[in-house]
Amino acid sequence: MNLPNSIFHSYDIRGQYGKELTDTVALLLGKALGTFVLCNTPTHQKPTIGIGHDKRPSGETLKDSFAKGVTSTGCNVVDLGIVTTPMINFYEYTGRAMATGVAAGISITASHIKGNYNGFKISFNKKPFGKNEYQELRKIIEIGKFEKGQGKTKKESIKEEYLKHIYSQVDVKRNEIKQISKSLEFSQDPDGDRLIVKGVEPDLLNAIFAASILEKNPGTKIVLNVASSLSVIEYIEKHRGKVLLSKVGYPNVMALMGKSGALFGGEVSGHFYFKDRHFGYSDGLYSAARLCEIITKKDVSLAQLIKQIPHILNIQIRAKVPNEADAQTVLSDITKNMHAKFKDTEFLEIDGVRVNFPDKSWFLIRASGTENIITFRAEAKTKKRLSQLTNYAKRAFGKHKLQLK
Repeated sequence: MNLPNSIFHSYDIRGQYGKELTDTVALLLGKALGTFVLCNTPTHQKPTIGIGHDKRPSGETLKDSFAKGVTSTGCNVVDLGIVTTPMINFYEYTGRAMATGVAAGISITASHIKGNYNGFKISFNKKPFGKNEYQELRKIIEIGKFEKGQGKTKKESIKEEYLKHIYSQVDVKRNEIKQISKSLEFSQDPDGDRLIVKGVEPDLLNAIFAASILEKNPGTKIVLNVASSLSVIEYIEKHRGKVLLSKVGYPNVMALMGKSGALFGGEVSGHFYFKDRHFGYSDGLYSAARLCEIITKKDVSLAQLIKQIPHILNIQIRAKVPNEADAQTVLSDITKNMHAKFKDTEFLEIDGVRVNFPDKSWFLIRASGTENIITFRAEAKTKKRLSQLTNYAKRAFGKHKLQLK
């Protein structure tokens, strides 16, 4: 069976429930993952796969279909019920999961995408799937040869153990965390892996988190994605951190952290990855607890911490690519024009194209890993310079008939 390519993204599998993403598709994905796990696990082991879902109405039926596919291959399933993605990640790292041979964790969620969407975030051996692994599942389904066996399903609850662990890892009381979170209006996305603070750019929190870790670990590596602000990068370097830039997306940030030994990673989207006293995956609640700890220990307000970070004017534009076009193809053409226009300028082509100018202004143009969208992000010290960079992007987008959002 051929599945629509549109549901396979860089960081997950996702589509509209009842259209691209059906219970039949979920069954086939379960069979494919079970086959993948068995083919990549020592033959003497019978692997277990932990599955949970967020509160979307379609989550329960998708989970049941997916679990049925997994157990048909001979793998066992642990049904964790309604949970956040970090709870799934936490389960993979617990002694209980290790004792039962948990090889993979599945979070059924469409993350921040609203409406009737749902999807699957997958990790195997504590490493998130990326584009290549998701495409491998697709190939397994197209070939149609699945492992066969009789696995079992059992239900477990992880919530209390997870919460107990979170609050045991920070030097601040649980009620203080709740009070600060309420007063500063903390929030998370539907699957719980982002921290959002009302009125605060997430990138500024990267600087605050990194600086706190560098107090006890001077010289350590800090991973940021390529869209990060120059002011944040320089602030971290001022605090004796070594900044490494990564592609956007949690599989990419986590991979570079693992390779480099970095103790912290952060993205402009509100994903924060702590390997200092934590496991290294993004967790909105844990990030909130760490931020509350910093505020209480330093006895300062969040506003005071933010004032220490130099402010640079910035803008972000999102442009929808026409359905008949491909974002990467459009980006490739824009990139060629940029090389011709901005000669003798620093180009970083880690993920899209980041152009750094001598006056310390910069812009990034990249294709989204989750939608058919191209984003433009820029910083400059003056309104005039920011306007110049923005107008260039608008002209480039207009040439390709992109619709600004």
